[in-house]
Amino acid sequence: MAASGSNSSGGVAASGDAHPERRRKALHAAFEDRMMPQTKEDFPGLKMAQYKDKIFKLWEKSPENPSNMNR
Repeated sequence: MAASGSNSSGGVAASGDAHPERRRKALHAAFEDRMMPQTKEDFPGLKMAQYKDKIFKLWEKSPENPSNMNR
């Protein structure tokens, strides 16, 4: 019985993340929180949307971005 229980719960973990888009969104939010103070220091006086746009462009090239893991 224990073996069949581990197979059913281990199947999702073995095949990958059940919700990779949620993990990616959380990683981006953490990256944004970490980069915001530095971006505000480098580019004072911008609007929040402009800061977020600059950080998103950094995120697209970042090695922390799961989309860049295969490159």
